Order: sequence, then C-alpha cells, then structure tokens
Amino acid sequence: MSPLVSLSKGCVDLHTAENVSSCIAGAAGSTACIETYEHALADFGPSARLPMKSGALACRRESLGNSLCEHAWRLLPGTSSKIKSEAQNIYATWMRQLQGHVTKPRDCARFYQFHRLKWQPQVFFWAEGTLSWYEPLVGYLQADPLYQTTWRFAAEKLYYGPRDVNVVNANGRPASRMEAGAYRLKRFEEVEHQRVLWHGSRVNVSTIMQIIEFGGGGGETSATMRDLGFRGVHLVYDLPPMLLMQRYFLRDAAVPAYLVGVDVPMEHVGSIATHARTPRSLMVSSVHNQLPSVLRGTAVPLLNTLVIAIASFTEAGVQARNTFRPNIRGAGRMLIGFWDQAFKVNNNAYLLNMLNEDFGGFQYSICVWRRKISDPGRRFFYLLAVHRSLGVASCSPQVGCSADSLHTNFLEKVTAAAKTCAPA
Repeated sequence: MSPLVSLSKGCVDLHTAENVSSCIAGAAGSTACIETYEHALADFGPSARLPMKSGALACRRESLGNSLCEHAWRLLPGTSSKIKSEAQNIYATWMRQLQGHVTKPRDCARFYQFHRLKWQPQVFFWAEGTLSWYEPLVGYLQADPLYQTTWRFAAEKLYYGPRDVNVVNANGRPASRMEAGAYRLKRFEEVEHQRVLWHGSRVNVSTIMQIIEFGGGGGETSATMRDLGFRGVHLVYDLPPMLLMQRYFLRDAAVPAYLVGVDVPMEHVGSIATHARTPRSLMVSSVHNQLPSVLRGTAVPLLNTLVIAIASFTEAGVQARNTFRPNIRGAGRMLIGFWDQAFKVNNNAYLLNMLNEDFGGFQYSICVWRRKISDPGRRFFYLLAVHRSLGVASCSPQVGCSADSLHTNFLEKVTAAAKTCAPA
C-alpha cells in the first residue's frame, strides 16, 4: 500500500497524506509521491459532495482536523511578534483569534463549523450576502454575454467552504441550498475579479503559468482559478494562521495545497511546480521570508505571472507591502482592489509611488476605475497594470469601467510614460 494512503473507518484516510514531507524525504522522487497523494485526494472529492452522515465525511473531517493542529504547532511557534509587526492593524487581533482555533485540538476537530459557530475572525462572512450592496452581483455577472460559455461553470459551484455558508437566489436574496438556482455570492465575487482581468486585458487564465496572490482570504481564489481553467502554480502569500486555514478548506475541497517548509521542503518546490498535471497551491509564509526562494524554485518568468491582491495589499501594514514589492517587479499583469484609504494609510499616495517606481516608464499600461458593485459609502477601485509586451489595460464597460468611473485624480498623477487607459 502506498505510504500516502491507508484505510480507516471504511474510507480513504488522508491523514497520513497530510504531511507529505516525510514521504518526500523517503521516496525515490518527490513527483511520484505528490502525484500519488493528489490522485487519492481527487478520488476522495470535496467534502461538500459526501453524505452528511457518511463515515467518509467523518473520516475526512477527522483527518483534516488532526492535520490542522499538527501543522499549526510546526509553523506557528516564534511567529507572534513578527505577525504583529507585519499586520500593524486589526489583522493582528484577527490572527490571534484564528491562532487560538488552529492550536486547540477541540477546535481543530470542529473547524468545519467555523461559520456556524460564528467564530472570529469572520472569515467566512466576507462577501457572503450579509451586505445589501452585494445583492445585484449575481444578475450583474449573469448579464455578461460570455456568462454561459465562460463564467457559468466556475460561478455556480457550491462545493467550497462550510456547508452552512450562505447561498442566494438569482435576485441575490438568501435561499436554500436545495433550491434550484442557488448561488454563493463569494464565488460570484471571485469570478467577477477574473472577469475584470479578461475584459481589461484579454487574457485567459489558462495561459498564465503562475499566480502570486497577496492575502488568500478564505482560500477560494485557488479553487475558482482551477474551475476557470488555470493549470499553473498558485502561490498564496499570507500570514501563517491564514495559510493554515486556507490549506484546511482547500484540501477539504479536494484542491492540492502545500505549506512550503512544512508539507514540502524548499528544495522540492521546483519539482512540484514544474511537473504539475493539475494546478497546485503553494502556501508561502510572509513572516518567514519564503517568497524569494519559492520564486527561484518555480523558475516561472515573471512576465508570465499574474499578481492579484483584492483589498489585501492595501489593508496590510506598509512594512509588509514594502517587503512584498521587490518580488513582483516585472510581473506581466497585476490586479489590485483598493479603497482610497485604509487603516490610516493613504492608499492613493502609496500605490502612485509604487507604480511610478516599480511599474512606470514605457513598460506598463495602467487603468484604475471604481468597481460597480461596491459599498456606496466607501468607493472601491480596481487597478489593472499590463506589461506592454502582453497588451494594454482597457477600460471595458462590461466590468463597469467608463469615463464616469475612471479614477481620474489617480490616473492624472501616474507617470505620463505609462499611458493610461481610455474608455473602450
């Protein structure tokens, strides 16, 4: 029997596979080890598709819970002060709350109930229909001429996250999961970001080799990208407690996700990234300064890399932003979502400085506009930067960009050489 798969309680028990680093250390090749595990993961499928009272579901939850606590005690010691200095705002409090759950065996065992137990931080409440201004999102995206052929397959998935996460009907109102036409607003929002990328730069994610995601939220971007056809390596750059949570729910959804330095030693990052038959998520700790080594390991040209950071980058402390920036200079495409100001930081000023220093000159085309579906009392903007060798950043009315929604105050201050977008 494979060292990655054992039988327990009449189902495939993936607990021995949760720590694949021991297999890699003892196997003839890391690629064979990882592929064996991923076949087992795919065969097991997402927890959301298992019967509620099945032994297989209980087995999956026990396996993931045991792995969560085990890996938390390997990853978290000695990181508290670094997390606090890096977060510098309410995220420091949220990380302490999350760390409390991932280090207690009782909480690890019932971590799948995160949403129902109303644990803090409210990770699975983000964009789940609790805010009235998200209600038009379903109809807005479904009105896209490409919805049936391009977006529907990914947008209408219900398998990610706890089963009791809110679903809505076509009008954006709360619905039952058993109801025909039930949707998750979080998944629609994830697809909306990639729709912006398509209409703004005409790139299909299936052609991108690498994604660097600053701040992974609940982890669903990785799953959404797979459903949209992405087949590369997805690097999730985040604080350790967030990585542990994301890994839990990604594996629960049968998405291969590995903690760099814990699941996979740094020296094996390259073989895992370059021999992928399916897209893989590598969880990269921001406080351990892993990203430069990981990027050397994947060896993917930055020109074929997408950087995505929706709200996360401009909610992080300035120190954390500055640490990240050198790693993305030369990226082919960048999509950032931001408010003008967050946690007393002037995001306009910061991003202008970053664009002019790192993405200026004649190399990039830049477009910034107000997102159509957003809090009316706190305007939210998309910033799209495209390397000129790959195309231009366009102002597409399909994603709410127009002369009226362009962030003209921002664009007027971007270096003139980076010719900005105009309404398409």
